[in-house]
Amino acid sequence: MFIGVLMSTSRSALMAIIVVVLFVVMKSINYREGRKKILKIVSFSVAAATIGILLFSTISMYFNLDSKFVDEVLFRLVDEPIAILQRAMGQNYNIQNLGSMDWREEAAAQAYDAYMNLPVIEQIFGIGNNGFIARNMGHGLNPHNGILLILIEVGLVGFLIYLVIILGVIIQSIRLGSVSPSLAVLLFIIIFGIGQNNELTSVTTFLFVFTMIAENQYILAEKRKQVVGMKKVKKMKMGVV
Repeated sequence: MFIGVLMSTSRSALMAIIVVVLFVVMKSINYREGRKKILKIVSFSVAAATIGILLFSTISMYFNLDSKFVDEVLFRLVDEPIAILQRAMGQNYNIQNLGSMDWREEAAAQAYDAYMNLPVIEQIFGIGNNGFIARNMGHGLNPHNGILLILIEVGLVGFLIYLVIILGVIIQSIRLGSVSPSLAVLLFIIIFGIGQNNELTSVTTFLFVFTMIAENQYILAEKRKQVVGMKKVKKMKMGVV
Protein backbone atom coordinates (compact mmCIF):
# COMPACT_ATOMS: atom_id res chain seq x y z
CA MET A 1 0.00 0.00 0.00
CA PHE A 2 2.82 2.40 0.92
CA ILE A 3 4.58 1.80 -2.40
CA GLY A 4 1.28 2.34 -4.23
CA VAL A 5 0.77 5.68 -2.47
CA LEU A 6 4.37 6.66 -3.17
CA MET A 7 3.99 5.82 -6.86
CA SER A 8 0.80 7.91 -7.06
CA THR A 9 2.86 10.96 -5.91
CA SER A 10 -0.23 12.12 -3.99
CA ARG A 11 0.95 14.23 -1.07
CA SER A 12 -2.47 14.09 0.60
CA ALA A 13 -2.52 10.29 0.46
CA LEU A 14 1.08 10.06 1.71
CA MET A 15 0.37 12.40 4.63
CA ALA A 16 -2.81 10.49 5.46
CA ILE A 17 -1.11 7.11 5.54
CA ILE A 18 1.72 8.46 7.74
CA VAL A 19 -0.77 9.95 10.23
CA VAL A 20 -2.81 6.73 10.33
CA VAL A 21 0.30 4.62 10.90
CA LEU A 22 1.44 6.92 13.73
CA PHE A 23 -2.04 6.78 15.29
CA VAL A 24 -2.12 2.98 15.20
CA VAL A 25 1.40 2.84 16.62
CA MET A 26 0.50 5.15 19.52
CA LYS A 27 -2.61 3.11 20.33
CA SER A 28 -0.75 -0.21 20.18
CA ILE A 29 2.46 0.78 21.93
CA ASN A 30 1.13 -0.23 25.37
CA TYR A 31 0.41 -3.79 24.28
CA ARG A 32 3.16 -6.35 23.77
CA GLU A 33 1.38 -8.09 20.91
CA GLY A 34 0.60 -4.70 19.36
CA ARG A 35 4.26 -3.69 19.50
CA LYS A 36 5.27 -6.90 17.75
CA LYS A 37 2.73 -6.38 14.98
CA ILE A 38 3.75 -2.75 14.50
CA LEU A 39 7.43 -3.72 14.36
CA LYS A 40 6.65 -6.30 11.68
CA ILE A 41 4.57 -3.84 9.64
CA VAL A 42 7.19 -1.06 9.82
CA SER A 43 10.02 -3.48 8.99
CA PHE A 44 8.09 -4.92 6.06
CA SER A 45 7.19 -1.44 4.74
CA VAL A 46 10.79 -0.20 4.90
CA ALA A 47 12.08 -3.39 3.30
CA ALA A 48 9.43 -3.30 0.55
CA ALA A 49 10.10 0.37 -0.23
CA THR A 50 13.87 -0.22 -0.33
CA ILE A 51 13.56 -3.29 -2.56
CA GLY A 52 11.12 -1.47 -4.85
CA ILE A 53 13.42 1.51 -5.32
CA LEU A 54 16.49 -0.69 -5.86
CA LEU A 55 14.59 -2.90 -8.30
CA PHE A 56 13.30 0.07 -10.29
CA SER A 57 16.78 1.65 -10.40
CA THR A 58 18.35 -1.64 -11.54
CA ILE A 59 15.79 -2.22 -14.27
CA SER A 60 16.12 1.39 -15.45
CA MET A 61 19.91 1.06 -15.62
CA TYR A 62 19.97 -2.25 -17.53
CA PHE A 63 17.17 -1.44 -19.96
CA ASN A 64 17.95 2.29 -20.35
CA LEU A 65 14.45 3.27 -19.26
CA ASP A 66 13.37 6.88 -19.00
CA SER A 67 13.79 8.23 -15.45
CA LYS A 68 10.84 10.59 -15.86
CA PHE A 69 8.84 8.72 -13.22
CA VAL A 70 11.58 9.09 -10.58
CA ASP A 71 12.01 12.75 -11.49
CA GLU A 72 8.23 13.30 -11.14
CA VAL A 73 8.21 11.62 -7.70
CA LEU A 74 11.11 13.77 -6.51
CA PHE A 75 9.51 16.92 -7.93
CA ARG A 76 6.08 16.40 -6.33
CA LEU A 77 7.28 15.06 -2.98
CA VAL A 78 10.47 17.11 -2.48
CA ASP A 79 11.05 20.09 -4.80
CA GLU A 80 7.48 21.39 -4.89
CA PRO A 81 6.82 21.33 -1.11
CA ILE A 82 10.22 22.94 -0.45
CA ALA A 83 9.43 25.77 -2.89
CA ILE A 84 6.07 26.40 -1.18
CA LEU A 85 7.76 26.45 2.24
CA GLN A 86 10.45 28.84 1.03
CA ARG A 87 7.83 31.18 -0.44
CA ALA A 88 5.83 31.12 2.82
CA MET A 89 8.99 32.01 4.79
CA GLY A 90 9.86 34.87 2.43
CA GLN A 91 12.95 33.15 1.08
CA ASN A 92 14.11 32.86 -2.52
CA TYR A 93 12.45 30.01 -4.40
CA ASN A 94 12.26 28.58 -7.91
CA ILE A 95 8.87 29.54 -9.36
CA GLN A 96 9.07 26.56 -11.74
CA ASN A 97 8.88 24.25 -8.70
CA LEU A 98 5.49 25.52 -7.50
CA GLY A 99 3.53 23.34 -9.91
CA SER A 100 0.09 22.09 -8.84
CA MET A 101 0.36 23.43 -5.30
CA ASP A 102 0.29 26.96 -6.67
CA TRP A 103 -2.98 26.59 -8.60
CA ARG A 104 -4.50 24.57 -5.73
CA GLU A 105 -3.80 27.51 -3.44
CA GLU A 106 -5.40 29.86 -5.97
CA ALA A 107 -8.45 27.60 -6.36
CA ALA A 108 -8.93 27.46 -2.57
CA ALA A 109 -8.57 31.24 -2.29
CA GLN A 110 -11.22 31.72 -4.98
CA ALA A 111 -13.55 29.31 -3.17
CA TYR A 112 -13.07 31.17 0.11
CA ASP A 113 -13.86 34.50 -1.57
CA ALA A 114 -16.90 32.92 -3.23
CA TYR A 115 -18.20 31.71 0.14
CA MET A 116 -17.65 35.07 1.82
CA ASN A 117 -19.51 36.82 -1.03
CA LEU A 118 -22.58 34.59 -0.71
CA PRO A 119 -25.75 36.00 0.86
CA VAL A 120 -25.96 35.32 4.59
CA ILE A 121 -28.80 32.82 4.14
CA GLU A 122 -26.69 30.79 1.69
CA GLN A 123 -23.65 30.97 3.95
CA ILE A 124 -25.78 29.41 6.69
CA PHE A 125 -27.68 26.80 4.68
CA GLY A 126 -25.52 26.39 1.55
CA ILE A 127 -26.27 26.49 -2.17
CA GLY A 128 -26.99 22.80 -2.68
CA ASN A 129 -25.15 19.73 -3.90
CA ASN A 130 -22.84 20.40 -6.89
CA GLY A 131 -23.78 24.08 -6.64
CA PHE A 132 -20.15 25.17 -6.80
CA ILE A 133 -19.73 23.79 -10.31
CA ALA A 134 -23.27 24.64 -11.41
CA ARG A 135 -22.70 28.32 -10.61
CA ASN A 136 -19.17 28.20 -12.08
CA MET A 137 -17.82 29.70 -8.87
CA GLY A 138 -14.37 28.23 -9.52
CA HIS A 139 -14.25 28.95 -13.26
CA GLY A 140 -14.89 25.29 -14.08
CA LEU A 141 -12.68 23.85 -11.33
CA ASN A 142 -13.53 22.50 -7.90
CA PRO A 143 -11.80 24.25 -4.98
CA HIS A 144 -9.63 21.23 -4.09
CA ASN A 145 -10.47 21.98 -0.46
CA GLY A 146 -12.99 19.59 1.04
CA ILE A 147 -13.89 21.80 4.00
CA LEU A 148 -14.59 24.85 1.84
CA LEU A 149 -16.68 22.76 -0.55
CA ILE A 150 -18.82 21.51 2.35
CA LEU A 151 -19.28 25.06 3.66
CA ILE A 152 -20.34 26.34 0.24
CA GLU A 153 -22.70 23.53 -0.71
CA VAL A 154 -24.35 22.67 2.63
CA GLY A 155 -23.61 25.84 4.58
CA LEU A 156 -22.43 26.41 8.12
CA VAL A 157 -25.32 24.40 9.56
CA GLY A 158 -24.56 21.39 7.38
CA PHE A 159 -20.85 21.64 8.15
CA LEU A 160 -21.50 21.67 11.91
CA ILE A 161 -23.81 18.65 11.63
CA TYR A 162 -21.15 16.84 9.58
CA LEU A 163 -18.49 17.75 12.14
CA VAL A 164 -20.60 16.50 15.07
CA ILE A 165 -21.26 13.15 13.33
CA ILE A 166 -17.67 12.50 12.29
CA LEU A 167 -16.00 13.66 15.52
CA GLY A 168 -18.65 11.95 17.65
CA VAL A 169 -18.07 8.59 15.99
CA ILE A 170 -14.27 8.88 16.15
CA ILE A 171 -14.19 10.04 19.80
CA GLN A 172 -16.61 7.31 20.88
CA SER A 173 -14.54 4.69 19.09
CA ILE A 174 -11.33 5.88 20.79
CA ARG A 175 -13.00 5.96 24.22
CA LEU A 176 -14.20 2.40 23.72
CA GLY A 177 -10.66 1.37 22.83
CA SER A 178 -11.75 0.23 19.39
CA VAL A 179 -8.91 0.90 16.93
CA SER A 180 -10.54 -1.00 14.10
CA PRO A 181 -9.64 -1.02 10.39
CA SER A 182 -12.76 1.10 9.79
CA LEU A 183 -11.37 3.84 12.04
CA ALA A 184 -8.00 3.74 10.28
CA VAL A 185 -9.66 3.98 6.85
CA LEU A 186 -11.94 6.83 7.97
CA LEU A 187 -8.98 8.81 9.31
CA PHE A 188 -7.17 8.23 6.02
CA ILE A 189 -10.18 9.45 3.99
CA ILE A 190 -10.61 12.57 6.15
CA ILE A 191 -6.97 13.64 5.94
CA PHE A 192 -6.81 12.80 2.23
CA GLY A 193 -10.14 14.49 1.52
CA ILE A 194 -9.18 17.84 3.06
CA GLY A 195 -7.11 18.63 0.00
CA GLN A 196 -9.55 17.09 -2.48
CA ASN A 197 -13.19 17.78 -3.42
CA ASN A 198 -16.19 15.54 -2.70
CA GLU A 199 -14.33 12.75 -0.91
CA LEU A 200 -15.31 13.99 2.58
CA THR A 201 -19.01 13.57 1.77
CA SER A 202 -18.80 10.57 -0.55
CA VAL A 203 -20.82 7.38 -0.17
CA THR A 204 -17.61 5.52 0.70
CA THR A 205 -16.87 7.88 3.60
CA PHE A 206 -20.31 7.45 5.14
CA LEU A 207 -20.17 3.70 4.57
CA PHE A 208 -17.22 3.58 6.96
CA VAL A 209 -18.95 6.03 9.34
CA PHE A 210 -22.00 3.73 9.54
CA THR A 211 -19.70 0.72 9.96
CA MET A 212 -18.01 2.41 12.92
CA ILE A 213 -21.38 3.31 14.45
CA ALA A 214 -22.37 -0.37 14.22
CA GLU A 215 -19.04 -1.45 15.73
CA ASN A 216 -19.40 1.00 18.62
CA GLN A 217 -22.96 -0.11 19.33
CA TYR A 218 -21.85 -3.74 19.31
CA ILE A 219 -19.05 -3.02 21.80
CA LEU A 220 -21.45 -1.10 24.05
CA ALA A 221 -23.95 -3.98 23.94
CA GLU A 222 -21.23 -6.48 24.86
CA LYS A 223 -20.12 -4.31 27.77
CA ARG A 224 -23.71 -4.06 29.01
CA LYS A 225 -23.97 -7.86 28.88
CA GLN A 226 -20.78 -8.15 30.92
CA VAL A 227 -22.10 -5.72 33.52
CA VAL A 228 -25.41 -7.61 33.78
CA GLY A 229 -23.55 -10.91 34.02
CA MET A 230 -21.31 -9.60 36.81
CA LYS A 231 -24.38 -8.37 38.73
CA LYS A 232 -26.02 -11.79 38.43
CA VAL A 233 -22.89 -13.54 39.64
CA LYS A 234 -22.65 -11.11 42.55
CA LYS A 235 -26.28 -11.76 43.53
CA MET A 236 -25.73 -15.52 43.33
CA LYS A 237 -22.68 -15.28 45.60
CA MET A 238 -24.65 -13.16 48.09
CA GLY A 239 -27.47 -15.74 48.02
CA VAL A 240 -25.06 -18.55 48.74
CA VAL A 241 -23.57 -16.66 51.68
